[in-house]
Amino acid sequence: MNYIDATKNQHYLSQIEQRLNSIPGKDNKIYSFVLKDREECTVELENVKGIGIQSNLSFIDLYTFEFLDEGMRKNFESAFGVYESKIGSATSALLSKLNADDENILEELSDILRLKFLNFIRNPYNIVKVLNTIGVLAEHHPVEERLLEEYRKLEKRNDGGIQRICKIFDVNREQYLSWMKVIFLSLIDIGNGETLLDNLIRELIENKEYATAATVYGISDAHPDKKVVLSDRSFVDYSGAADGNLMMAFNLNANYFIKFGIMDVNSYMEEHAPEGIDKEKVKEVFMKMKKTLHIYVQEDSAEALSQLANYNKNAVYQCHSKVFCSIPAIYMG
Repeated sequence: MNYIDATKNQHYLSQIEQRLNSIPGKDNKIYSFVLKDREECTVELENVKGIGIQSNLSFIDLYTFEFLDEGMRKNFESAFGVYESKIGSATSALLSKLNADDENILEELSDILRLKFLNFIRNPYNIVKVLNTIGVLAEHHPVEERLLEEYRKLEKRNDGGIQRICKIFDVNREQYLSWMKVIFLSLIDIGNGETLLDNLIRELIENKEYATAATVYGISDAHPDKKVVLSDRSFVDYSGAADGNLMMAFNLNANYFIKFGIMDVNSYMEEHAPEGIDKEKVKEVFMKMKKTLHIYVQEDSAEALSQLANYNKNAVYQCHSKVFCSIPAIYMG
């Protein structure tokens, strides 16, 4: 992997995704809303003309781990770009296939989930949550000598930039560096051109130990006052209310969002299997069955409108301080 890059202003939510939620006719601008009261889910429009996407949801040298001559530095921009470059076409293709009842969507869904989970991991407002979730990864290190040499450089950065990052995102230096290690290790090649992030998404989709399902909700332009918001945290967490291990929702574009859930089959059976049932026998039969990934679609229905209001309200409640939208008002029911 080539870490050398000149990018100084580093986005934690890509410009490509922001443009999928941009103001109609102004793909370089988006409406920004500042959180005023979390419990009441009230926000205030930051600028009636919108704000520029180019410098939005970014921070100077957030992912830089070494400064080089002539303005160059080492960071993760190239690695991020591999995933970001696919999101526009993958999103368009997924929605087109779903509308055409085409079930051959595994590639598009995988591309989308890879970037959405990467957004979760690389978002600086999620540093503590990421460390609580997969922080154990930072206790490991690459075995390949060249990668190990780059990895060690993460521990050496100690400039004023780190102090600013820690102050803005309310973490200490140790937390920040552990988070950088998690990102580094998530993106290295573990064999056959696959990264740990790729492997994670493949496991969630293909591993029979997990029951996996997703629902895509859409509101067409027939409802011009109802659009999907984009959170500064990049996702909405429904896990606390879910009957399973993980449920997250992600913005796809201004008109669609996806709710993705996984449930550990073993844990579910231990908790919910009827008394007296042979759990091991049931599991054995289940594991012999072909795993199917169910994707449901709700568009322009009462359920879709209700879920959009719920998603937007949760995005506001869970954001750090801002949410974004393609229109100057947020629909919350």
